[in-house]
Amino acid sequence: MSKIKVSIITPVYNTKPEYLKECINSVLTQEFDSFEWLFCDDCSKPYIKQIIESYKDPRMVYVRNLGAAESRNRLIDMAKGEYLALLDSDDTMHKDRLLKQVSFLDNNPNVGCLGTWATINNKKLFNDKKFNSQTLEEHLVFAGCALCNSSVMLRKSVLNKHNIRYKTDFIPAEDYALYCDLIGLTDFAMLHEVLCDYKYYDTNISNRLPNREISREIPSAFIFLRFSLSEKSMCKIFVF
Repeated sequence: MSKIKVSIITPVYNTKPEYLKECINSVLTQEFDSFEWLFCDDCSKPYIKQIIESYKDPRMVYVRNLGAAESRNRLIDMAKGEYLALLDSDDTMHKDRLLKQVSFLDNNPNVGCLGTWATINNKKLFNDKKFNSQTLEEHLVFAGCALCNSSVMLRKSVLNKHNIRYKTDFIPAEDYALYCDLIGLTDFAMLHEVLCDYKYYDTNISNRLPNREISREIPSAFIFLRFSLSEKSMCKIFVF
């Protein structure tokens, strides 16, 4: 068996069956096929396991754990791939997402965090700004999370080198916190094309958990204190 290039990371908790099936089908029709797909189930109802295992694809691995952040961390530790493709269980990816992100990261070894444009419910654009590494960092610090989680591909070696994982005290904004942790440690990039679709509805995890507005709008001053931006990163942000 050839070496696995990408590990897809998907925590799952009682996702609507139709959304989970759409998610799975979007991955299994990818133009790039050197991947493993790791699911971590936060003690969902039995139908979740039944749906996942019904596909009988050897690249799909199902495990159980507790909590979204803990689930993602367990999957990161399990992952065999050079790159980690993040994907929530109710979102979908376009058929060329993995191919285009792998190609970009292979050709840009300085980049450790790569996002793409995304749509919300196949309609409104999540973000269509043309970011570079510096402007993405500035947006993370001063304006909020510019990255759609299900569009992000990470270089695993960067996470391991700096011992970076998801933090449970920032749920449901643990993805945002992880991106902020990466500031000053690697370059960021954004592919300026839509390669995934984000599902927004009343019962998804970001809307179910309390204090989501406070968590999502982490104040810039708190980021500076909590994530201890390096001198190099500070210079990158403030030199225009």
